[in-house]
Amino acid sequence: MEVFISDIPEEIHMFILSRLDGQSLVRAKRTCKMWACLIENLEKFFGIWLMCCLNEIPLFMLTEIMGYNQKKTDHKSLIKSYKQLPWIFWREIYAEYKRAFTIEWAKMKMADLYYDQAHSVVTSLAIKDGKLLTGHEDGSVFCWKNVAMEGLDLKLVHKHQRRVTCMAVTTTCTDVSELLSSKCHTLIVTGSQDYGVFVSDMTKPNSTELDYYNLQINSVR
Repeated sequence: MEVFISDIPEEIHMFILSRLDGQSLVRAKRTCKMWACLIENLEKFFGIWLMCCLNEIPLFMLTEIMGYNQKKTDHKSLIKSYKQLPWIFWREIYAEYKRAFTIEWAKMKMADLYYDQAHSVVTSLAIKDGKLLTGHEDGSVFCWKNVAMEGLDLKLVHKHQRRVTCMAVTTTCTDVSELLSSKCHTLIVTGSQDYGVFVSDMTKPNSTELDYYNLQINSVR
C-alpha cells in the first residue's frame, strides 16, 4: 500500500517541521506548497524563528547581535519580552548569525587614518558598527566615523587625566521599543592610568564615572 506525503495528517507535518533547525526549515519551505503554507503558520503564529534563535545561538552571541540589554534576568521575563518582537525580526537575527559563519572570503578594505600629532600617541583601539575608537597618551578618547568614506568625522568622546590603557564599545537597547525603532545607544567604556573608569554614551555630551580604583585599569569588557 502506497502512502503519499499528502495522506499524512497536517498535525504530523507540523510536529515534524517544528523540530527542524533554521537552515533545514528554509530548505523545507522550498520543497512543496503544502510545507510552505505550514511553515508560514509556524512563523506567524508559533514563533518558530524565536525557538531557532534560542536553541541554536548562544545567549551571549544573541545579545550581541540584537544589541539588546535586558534588565530583567529571569528566564520567563526574558522570553516574554522576546515574544513582543515580530517573527520577521527573529528570522533576520538567525540569518545574521548564520552569515557570520558562511562568509569565508571577502575583499579587504584598507584605510589610512592620519590625525593631528597634538593628540599624542594612540595607546588603545576599539571598533564597533563602523565606528573606530582611539585612546591616547594624553588621556583623550576619540570616535572616528565614516572611516571608509570622504568627510571623516573626528569627535572627542572623553578626556582622562592620564594615558588611556583600555576600552570597550557596545551597542545596547534598554527596552523593546528602542530595539524596534532602532534607537540603540553606543556605549564606550574606558580605563586609564588615572585609575578611573568612565562610560560615555555617544548620544549624550557628558560621561558617567563608574568608580575610582587604587590601581591602574588594564582591561575592560
